[in-house]
Amino acid sequence: MLDRILSTIDGNLSKDACKALISLALQVPEDGTILDLNCGAGRSTVLMALANEQAQRNVTVVSMDSHITNPLSATPYQEGNIMRYLISIDNFKVNHRVIPVIIDSTNILSYVNKRSANLIVVQSPATTQRKFSEDGLTLGIEAARKAARKGGIIAACCPGDVYKEAFNRLISRLLPGANKIIDGLYSYACG
Repeated sequence: MLDRILSTIDGNLSKDACKALISLALQVPEDGTILDLNCGAGRSTVLMALANEQAQRNVTVVSMDSHITNPLSATPYQEGNIMRYLISIDNFKVNHRVIPVIIDSTNILSYVNKRSANLIVVQSPATTQRKFSEDGLTLGIEAARKAARKGGIIAACCPGDVYKEAFNRLISRLLPGANKIIDGLYSYACG
């Protein structure tokens, strides 16, 4: 399953990061909710939904992204990743477990409900210029802190080795005491 997801769905998450996210997703309580912020083409969304599907667990994944990679384009959605995302959740037959929300990262904070998710995965929104946005990741972490249920987990993912230094600094500032699961992936337990 994992190798098929990695070979068919674009994304920055490594195989080890995907394995760690699957493990976190399977710890979500029955009838729980996972919030996947800046999900891109859906690699993380599909792997967490599919893991819960195969374990026959009733867990919902709410994925949020603008799906726009070039905001200056005259046709931003056609150039973005929304169609690849929708095809991915359909190809892996997880449509019934996934709620897609198309929203810009600057508006996520106003959209999420307080204490609404058991696991929040935060990634940096991808653009044509960069794969790491400190502002986008900061907004995602702020939204995650708001959305996390008591005992919930925030998982912050680095988009690539070249960004690790800036990512690590940001995580130590925004999520002090976060646990490094693997290089480039941190978890933070919410009280």
